[in-house]
Amino acid sequence: MDYNGDDASKSQAQTTAVLQRDKDLAGIFGTNVFSAEGAGTAVVNAGLKGAVQVVAFDATTDAIQKLKDGVVTLVIAQKPYDMGFLATFYAMANARGVSSIPSVFQQDMRSSIARMSLIQPFHVSFTSNALGTSARF
Repeated sequence: MDYNGDDASKSQAQTTAVLQRDKDLAGIFGTNVFSAEGAGTAVVNAGLKGAVQVVAFDATTDAIQKLKDGVVTLVIAQKPYDMGFLATFYAMANARGVSSIPSVFQQDMRSSIARMSLIQPFHVSFTSNALGTSARF
């Protein structure tokens, strides 16, 4: 695991080094926008598009374009509202000394997290408009 400090160029350099070192690498999971962007670029530059699977954790325009181009295999679209709500819920519960969350709430929270959107190539349609290309999913 390498940390790129939110720098796609650093991620690209790190991924290039890993690809040179590990010839049998099957896949890369980019934990944020910059790691997936850099990893995708490094995979393409190494001529390994399709051979090394790249998963992006953020549905940015770049990630969706790389998905369309076959560089990225899967994009995970976050649900920031749910993530923020759950973080606040647990922080407030902790601050109030709650030591146990009722199971009905626990199930709701787990299912909310499980509903993060997984975007695969067949989920995306592209249309051209006056402003350029936009993705719909």
